[in-house]
Amino acid sequence: LWPLTRDVPKPMLEIQGEPVLSHIIRRLREHGLYRVTLSIRHLGQVIESYFGGGESLGVQIDYLREEAPLGTAGALSLLADKPSHPLVVMNGDLLQGINFDSLLSFHDRGNFQATMCGVRREARLPDGVVEIEGLRLVGLTEKPVQTMNVNAGVYVLNPGVLDYLVRGQPCDMTDLMQRLLDAGKVVGVFSLLGHEGWVDIGCKDDYEQASAGEIPGL
Repeated sequence: LWPLTRDVPKPMLEIQGEPVLSHIIRRLREHGLYRVTLSIRHLGQVIESYFGGGESLGVQIDYLREEAPLGTAGALSLLADKPSHPLVVMNGDLLQGINFDSLLSFHDRGNFQATMCGVRREARLPDGVVEIEGLRLVGLTEKPVQTMNVNAGVYVLNPGVLDYLVRGQPCDMTDLMQRLLDAGKVVGVFSLLGHEGWVDIGCKDDYEQASAGEIPGL
């Protein structure tokens, strides 16, 4: 997104007159999630100066200040106290229409240690696919479409999951999920439906789409 992010961090880019992060926090508040912790590093002072303690949005905002990049999961190792209830973790550059009540109910009903949100993506191969048995052609599929579930960057974690982190050591969320699987823990996948809306503004095309208000559910 350079040069848009030269002077502001990506979560502070504006969509419909407000930073992306404001939209995220408002969405959390609408679903009864009033305590928010923001992990900041690159241009973090811009975020902290804008939101302060969260009073203007009707929430309580605390900050984790990373001295070096720790990854989404690694930042959680800086929490002073382990939460007493499951926590929602998400990237700060997502616009989404997730029903967090449904997500948390899904997590609780499944008795999962962690839940990852997944979103369905379709990818069209640019060429025809050739099916072969031995030396014989047995089928042709012209430019097939593959459907996959991809990581939506939104998670629910039970407090005990934080025991799989080492304070101050980098860890991505995908690495944390793998640690849980290796330990035999049950991880759920909450599938986002199309009407919920989900856009990762990681590139200019997605940012321009979001700026134009073309996101269902938002």
